[in-house]
Amino acid sequence: MGSRESAAYKARRLRDLGFYNDASTYYEQMAASEPEEYSVVLEWAAMKMEQGLLGECKEKLELLAKLLQLKGGDGKVEAMYEMLVATVTGLGELKFSAPLKTLERIYHEELANRAIHEYDKRAVTIAILYHLLCGVRSLYGYQSDIAVPELDPPVFREVYRHLMREHRYSEALRVSKLVSHEAGNADIESKAEMLKDIYARSEVPDVVRADALLEYAEDMLETNSKEGWGEYMEQADYLYRNAGHAYGSMSIRLILLQKRRVNLEDAEAANEMLQIRKQMEEVGYWTGSIDALNKYAQFQFDISGKLEEDTLVEIDDQLLRHRSICKNNLDWILQTTLNFARWQLSGANIGKGLEVLERLYSDTAGIEAPFLIANMVTKLHEAYLKIGDREKAASWLTRRPEILPRKMAVVLGLDPFFKSLKEGTDSTDQDIALASLNREIELALEVIESTATQSEKGNEVMRLSHISGLYIMRWDRRGIENTRALVKTCLSAIHAACQRLDKDQAGLWTTNALQTEGRLLFMESHLAIDADKKIELMNDCLNVYERTYDMFKDMRRKFDMAMAMQNVALSYDSLWQFRGMPSESEDYANAAKCYSEAKNILSTSSQIDSRQMIIRTAIQFWFRGLRSNVVMRKRSWFGTVNPMDTLMKCIEEYESLATIERNDMSALDPERAVLGKQALRKDAAAQAVYDIAIHAYARVDDNENVWNWIQRSKARSVSDMLALGVNLSADLSAQVDAHPHARAMLDQERDLVQQTEGKDPSQKIYLMKQAEALRKKMRRDPVLRQVLDLREGQPTSLSALRAVGKRMAPHSRVLFVDWTAIDNEICCVIVSQSEVKRFLLGVSIQDCTKWKQDYLTPKVKIISDDDAGFVDGITADMGHTLGTESDVEEKSVAGKVDVNTAEEAPVPAKKSHSVVEHPLSVQHDSPLRELSKLIQPVVQESNKGDLLVFCPGGALHGIPLHAATVEASSKMSIIERNPIVYTSSMTTLEHCVSRQTRRRENTASFVAVFEETEEGALEEREKALRDHIYASVQRIAANTAQSSMLCGAEATRSAVSQAFSADFVYFYGHCSLDPNNMLNQGLLLCPDPNAAESPRFTASDMFGTPVRASHVMLMACESTSQSHSAGDEPLGITTALICAGASSITGTMWKVDVDTALAFTKKFHSTLEKERRDAVGGVVDLARVVQETVCRLKRRSDTSAPFHWASFLLHGSWALEKSMIA
Repeated sequence: MGSRESAAYKARRLRDLGFYNDASTYYEQMAASEPEEYSVVLEWAAMKMEQGLLGECKEKLELLAKLLQLKGGDGKVEAMYEMLVATVTGLGELKFSAPLKTLERIYHEELANRAIHEYDKRAVTIAILYHLLCGVRSLYGYQSDIAVPELDPPVFREVYRHLMREHRYSEALRVSKLVSHEAGNADIESKAEMLKDIYARSEVPDVVRADALLEYAEDMLETNSKEGWGEYMEQADYLYRNAGHAYGSMSIRLILLQKRRVNLEDAEAANEMLQIRKQMEEVGYWTGSIDALNKYAQFQFDISGKLEEDTLVEIDDQLLRHRSICKNNLDWILQTTLNFARWQLSGANIGKGLEVLERLYSDTAGIEAPFLIANMVTKLHEAYLKIGDREKAASWLTRRPEILPRKMAVVLGLDPFFKSLKEGTDSTDQDIALASLNREIELALEVIESTATQSEKGNEVMRLSHISGLYIMRWDRRGIENTRALVKTCLSAIHAACQRLDKDQAGLWTTNALQTEGRLLFMESHLAIDADKKIELMNDCLNVYERTYDMFKDMRRKFDMAMAMQNVALSYDSLWQFRGMPSESEDYANAAKCYSEAKNILSTSSQIDSRQMIIRTAIQFWFRGLRSNVVMRKRSWFGTVNPMDTLMKCIEEYESLATIERNDMSALDPERAVLGKQALRKDAAAQAVYDIAIHAYARVDDNENVWNWIQRSKARSVSDMLALGVNLSADLSAQVDAHPHARAMLDQERDLVQQTEGKDPSQKIYLMKQAEALRKKMRRDPVLRQVLDLREGQPTSLSALRAVGKRMAPHSRVLFVDWTAIDNEICCVIVSQSEVKRFLLGVSIQDCTKWKQDYLTPKVKIISDDDAGFVDGITADMGHTLGTESDVEEKSVAGKVDVNTAEEAPVPAKKSHSVVEHPLSVQHDSPLRELSKLIQPVVQESNKGDLLVFCPGGALHGIPLHAATVEASSKMSIIERNPIVYTSSMTTLEHCVSRQTRRRENTASFVAVFEETEEGALEEREKALRDHIYASVQRIAANTAQSSMLCGAEATRSAVSQAFSADFVYFYGHCSLDPNNMLNQGLLLCPDPNAAESPRFTASDMFGTPVRASHVMLMACESTSQSHSAGDEPLGITTALICAGASSITGTMWKVDVDTALAFTKKFHSTLEKERRDAVGGVVDLARVVQETVCRLKRRSDTSAPFHWASFLLHGSWALEKSMIA
């Protein structure tokens, strides 16, 4: 044997034994010694594909293309070359249009007329590649006008027999494998016969016999014929070992480990699987390495129903390695999508994975795999629903409707019939409804009869199950009797269809049908009028639900078991209610047991939504028991007998799950993080949990816990974005610095976060998960635990809040005030240094809503030239009447007298025009007196001069509580009696007052921009006022040390962003509102002619702007107007600036007169300077500065109406170091 023949023999022998890296060495030697030899490069390329190294396969094919071009064509080689190129393009790039043209041509040239006896090794290889590519394009839903015939199983059998007669066993085995386990029963049986035939022949090489046995055993597992598969695996293992195969025994060992057929501890088995993965790579079998990684992941998931973060990070790391090495786009997309699903199943990971999904979708823009794209589109739809962006969620489904396969259309409710039921647009005529349903049933049965795959058969049964559920959900449209008739028709069809499913699927959908029957009985029971009939039907329902639980238990379906057990609990719960909710009841005790069991079934599950749903239902149950004074007798299976204790344990458990979800949303960019966190709490059922906690503690007069749960009820989407490293308090930073180990971990975390910037999303999620794993270690450190508590928005404790009051206001008394609603009545809770008190106010939610409608809704009015005008801070609908004429000290002047120097300026001409007049612009106190009830307890509990911290939310959001009169008969507002500061939550307040401002430059930035309104350029009259405002602000800035000024055209978005890095920031201008999205609320700027920038500096922009200001003054109308969703903190410019780093903000609640704003600024400056000189302890009280300024406006004749002075308020910290005042 010559040297070339020897090298070729060794290369092929090593390849057959799975030693790919060694074989590659010989192929490389042959290619170097005979660079023009086609066959060597062709074999080498084919082996690279077998290994899973599509990138290297493509390189070899490019080399082969050059050889063919240099030496001229070779028909046989070219056909193989084209087939390999088509396969690499299809698998590697998921593009099928060009490969299909190649397939069609080669089919007719090479296969269509080939006699069975002419099938040699080359023809078999072409047939296999042809069949593989046809299967992949069908699997991923690519449709084409190109008719590509598929090879039928009967052809495979004939070719197989021919090859066996020719003793070409390896090719015969490859042909037998072409029959899928999802083919028809006859074909599957034929495949099994072929595989057994190969194994039975002793003359067949051991490796081929072992391959046949392994394929046969795996088919048994796939088709649920599980008896005896292990024995076949053992025989195959013996043959692989006997032949000296590189990875055959490892492949079998992987399956045995995953199926727990090896006597090892879980940890040992998992480690061995990772070792096998590594060994697969060492021999060059990258396809096997990925398979090992997947089996390892599934094994770990099977242990506890989820994957630990360390495991997920490890898998992500390996996927990134495989992507860079294998260059297999199909494998990359499949594996990344699969691992994203693992992240979802292992906890709340929507936020962390959203960017990865979006990037993955963009990577698939050019692929031709509709089903794969549809899967990603569906996941993106679900992800955006989860973060509360319904509009974007819907847009994903409408973006590529043509690619959604039937299954996804059914699951997502896009199927036309399903959609009509869901939207209530189907006919309520019973005959028409039955006829329509029967047509759908016939269609489903036709699909079931015609399809070969069990999964598609199951999809049709699932569709019928969903339809029956929708009929029950919309029972009110046609009545319960007609609903029962339709549901029974569905159930009969489901039972008939189940006869055509395999054992597992038939059992699942039969049980689901029984569960639907239970739902129907449950509904009928609650609708029944006769008391005995209600109980009779509910007992029937209970029996059905108990049967479904037992059936799901036999199938080991934990999620379905939990849902079934919850249904059993609901049935007992209903029986208790039907019997009058007695304080001692066997039904209540049984319900308690079942709710507990349902919770326990999923206690280790990562399906957070499902766990929350069960816990919420249990919370409602225990709360009903608490209100009914239920007495629980202690039982062996139920240790806790106090409904109050059990209720609060459930609520704490629910809150811990809510925190996990909220922390996941933190992985999003700041804007989407806030929206996502707020979306988590928009659900009324979720908010009800916190309302119940507040109500329960109020019931037992535990005011401290009432206060705590009011704070926890705020969803903290804003406050848990604060306290990043740059915003830590000085005390906490000092504690971190005093512990080197803590400082090292914090620095390590910072480095990981910085590494994510600019990274590919797939690498980013890997780094983020590394950071999360590090934070678990950080939480074990007592100092770093405080840092993490701040970041995660853990509500500030009473002791911490009181400490803030003592530290920041050592010479005065501080009261913290919040409001909530209990049974629709507003309740005020006040925290002092010694106690917590709660007061019912006799004011309803509706009363508050009506007050806002009556007094905060502007009215359009036509005024003459002589009437006083209003400045529109937002839109042109206020007419832009920009001036009034008055005395400088007692009146606000716009257009004639400068507020800083009293110098005269030109007065623009006036016209008759329309204005929007605010109801509070009238000079009487009746609206404010109506508010007195809301602050009566505050007046009662405080002394004059005490600092009050207000945290209104819900129905009180937007009401100027600081303007309320101290009594219904008084003219004095509480702001005249007490300095007041507002906060969106007490946690946010603690952040603001505890921040360490790193800069000490005592700088100030003034920004004035009145260049345009939302409706366009300024009119001449408005330009005159603009010039007056600019001159006024410039004079104020000139009298302020270390100040800078941006005026008019200088105020571009980039320049304003830089201005917010100063210690003091003053903004004068317009504010635009977007009622549909408060993150679009923004300050109107002057467009930058050299940049494509928006003329607005929005709340969204502010989230990404580093702000270091100790104080920001926003003299832009409605600058503190914010969006407020149920159970959450408000959202707008104020929120954005505080999140970005500002410690305190003064702004306005509604549109104000510009002259009033300038007068406010002048008085604020003079008062601030006075406070600085007189401050004790080096701290200036901003709340007193704002109080005095507001009171001065209230005393002036032209600004005494509440519209002028009640709009101004202070948010955030009231304390300011003297050194920070420029």
